[in-house]
Formats: sequence, structure tokens, C-alpha cells
Amino acid sequence: MQLATIVNQEKGLLGEDKTPTRDRYLITIPVKEEIYIDLQEMWEHLISDHNAEEATSLAMRLKLFNLAHWIRSHPEDYEFGIWTGQFRLDEWYGNKNVIYRRFRGAGPGPLTNIPRVCVQHSPGGHEWGYNGSGPSDFALDILNHFLPPRKNPIKCWAGQSSLEAWELHQKFKQEIIAKLDNDGGMLPALTISAWIKRNLPPAQAKTHN
Repeated sequence: MQLATIVNQEKGLLGEDKTPTRDRYLITIPVKEEIYIDLQEMWEHLISDHNAEEATSLAMRLKLFNLAHWIRSHPEDYEFGIWTGQFRLDEWYGNKNVIYRRFRGAGPGPLTNIPRVCVQHSPGGHEWGYNGSGPSDFALDILNHFLPPRKNPIKCWAGQSSLEAWELHQKFKQEIIAKLDNDGGMLPALTISAWIKRNLPPAQAKTHN
């Protein structure tokens, strides 16, 4: 049985036809930045599919001891992450500050600390620094982090969005996300809150106070 099938059966993410459901795109595995850097180093030495036990042994041989401990402690997360490529940074610097990093090397390059609440434009994940589908979903997830669905949510391709985030996300992408540094950085929560205050109609703002 393929690793992808094993992982999805464990997480209940296979439909009746044994294909992944859309909800699996909402799952991102949180990792510390230093662990992800070690993951990339280990992946440079992998040549075939493998499971968490094999990855732990390889990490030990490479003297990546913190990574070996993480894989041993989170085997299902590791296996789901390597199949989907869906990791996110487990980093928070202050209340709701958005962290985005572009890693060079094996594995997915762009990672953020924002969970995926809804997928509409880009099943492949978050992006920034230009106008496109990845930046659109990054904008949508950020705004849902600040303006979570309360009532009458908008159904997306996967997950759901608040009406307020949905109506503002393309403008937020164009004015903020598309202009972020390509290599990565931090988008302060105060900057996001100020932008929302300027652009959210007063009637909608009352529902999120």
C-alpha cells in the first residue's frame, strides 16, 4: 500500500472512490524554522519513498538529532507532510504577526505561519510578491485570521471564508501581499489591522469588534 493511502486512511481524508477529499488541502503541518531547515538537508539524501521510521534513522546518521526527535514524536505529521508538501511555520512573534519565509533547497520553498482556513485559488499553497493565485489565497487566509467567519460564511473550493475577508482579499492582495519582499519577512499585525480599519465598511466592522 502506498504511503499516501496509509496516511489518508488514518486521517479519514479519502472519499468513497479512494481519492483525497478537498479538506486535505486545509491541513498544514506546523514545524519550527530550524526543524524545516534540517528537513531540507535530510531530503537532499533521500532517493525514494520512505516512512517515519526510516527518516528517523537517516536523521540520526546525519547527526540531525533535533529533527530525529521531532519525527519520532510526530510520525503521522511527518508522513502526511512529505506526501502533501503542506507544512507551515510554527512561529509567532507578537500577537498575530504574519511570518513568511522562502527556503532554498529540497521541498516546498514558501512557508508561512498562517493556517489554511479556505482554499479557493491555489491548492498548492501560499505565495507572495506578485499578483497570482497563491498570493490570493494567502490574502484570504490572513484576512480570515483577523476577520473569522461569524455567520453566513462563504463556501470556498475547500473550507469557508467570512464575507468580509472574501470581499476584501483581492484588494488586500494587490495593495499588501503582492508588494511583500520575495525572500520573506514579517507583516506586522498592526499593519494588517490598520488596513482592515481603512477598508472595512463600518456596518461590517461592528460585527468583529
